[in-house]
Amino acid sequence: MEKLVLSLALLFISGCTQVKQVLVYEAEPGKYRLSTSGDISEPLPTLHEKIERQAAKLCGKGKYSFQGKGNVEIVETRMYKGIVHEDSVDQILTEVVICETSGVRP
Repeated sequence: MEKLVLSLALLFISGCTQVKQVLVYEAEPGKYRLSTSGDISEPLPTLHEKIERQAAKLCGKGKYSFQGKGNVEIVETRMYKGIVHEDSVDQILTEVVICETSGVRP
């Protein structure tokens, strides 16, 4: 019985925890719009770190710069699971990254 309760608790926790990917849109060669999202309680620096890691994969570590300050959107959604609903508030961080094309950063 204890194993069943523990298994159900782990299943519930893993279902609530979602690893959200960084979405990549190439606006033009070497210029990307990167977006990621997280729960409203997730600190913005954590979302920025996800974008930093993706920028490093795309351009090379330290071979990119950010254009502007980025954009934060707050999105409220209601999800239905049968007759039960769950409200969710997420934040979406979008930043524009420009890859270094020569020895001089843009």
